[in-house]
Amino acid sequence: MENAEWPCVMSHRWINRLGLPEGTNPIFLFEKQLTLTDTSSSQYRLTLPVYWVEKIIPLLTSEERNLMGRDGLEAQLWDHTGRKGEIRIRSQPTFAIVGRGWKELMNANHLTGGIDSVRLWAFRHGNEQKFCLALAHVRLPSELYM
Repeated sequence: MENAEWPCVMSHRWINRLGLPEGTNPIFLFEKQLTLTDTSSSQYRLTLPVYWVEKIIPLLTSEERNLMGRDGLEAQLWDHTGRKGEIRIRSQPTFAIVGRGWKELMNANHLTGGIDSVRLWAFRHGNEQKFCLALAHVRLPSELYM
């Protein structure tokens, strides 16, 4: 877990931990306070605001844009420890959903709706230049939620 003052620029230490090549510049997308729906055991999906979809579209190939609007875009989601999981991102007219794979990373990072926020960056990785997201989370001080 990162602290609340953690900047939106990804540190070189984290870039190295993720195994990204020198010169990789992950693009900060947004920070979101997790809702109870984002962490609900009956939902297991992260909903993303429409402005996130607008920020990500220029980063995608035309094939990836088509997949995101239909069956969903397969991507990797990396956390701050370097752990990664396969996810699927699907866009709707007013929001996007990170579905498959979210549950595992949510549980591994002990994320809680109403208490944690997540920060997301986008980058490309590997010879195939696979679209990836990096996630860091920030927990509210306990006096704010107890």
